[in-house]
Amino acid sequence: MPEALQDTFEITEPRAMRALAHPARLAILELLQVDGTANATECAREIGGSPQAASYHLRALAKWGLIRRVDSPDGRETRWALVARSLSFVTHGDDSPAFRDAVRLLGRRVLDRDERHVAEFLAAEHEFDREWRASATFSSGSVYVSAAELRRLTREFKELVERYRRPDPADRPKDSRRVHVVFRAVPRVDRKPNKRRR
Repeated sequence: MPEALQDTFEITEPRAMRALAHPARLAILELLQVDGTANATECAREIGGSPQAASYHLRALAKWGLIRRVDSPDGRETRWALVARSLSFVTHGDDSPAFRDAVRLLGRRVLDRDERHVAEFLAAEHEFDREWRASATFSSGSVYVSAAELRRLTREFKELVERYRRPDPADRPKDSRRVHVVFRAVPRVDRKPNKRRR
């Protein structure tokens, strides 16, 4: 019987954050999140490298407990899967310089990856048919919420995305394609003078 997935895996160790702050490793995690499982060859295609390089990154991710080996249908290949449906890194841990630097590094790498996906779409937008161009969206706004409400909003967004994840290709509509979905919700930094921050 396959091992049950955790709901969320929180990354709290600065060294794990630094290990994860690598574009190839973030790409592998995204592939596993979307497809459920992958082998080193499939990961190599995702990162644009060799199976040996992908295996190195897979072992590094496994070392920090982010992924695990899973049985393959024929039992002859090594496949990998996430340990949880959702991975998150804790930004409110200790106040040491090492922790703060690791959080900043990983956060920057995640943002760089998101921005690259958007830039690639904008550069190739003319290659998509009209329906896909009309369906792509860029939306942002500001709301007034408490910290508890923001946590609830984030949880509801994750639950919504989970409904459409569909790692089994048989569950996907015939005209579906992989779509990069980003949700960012951070408190605004008020730079206005003489205004008290809360």
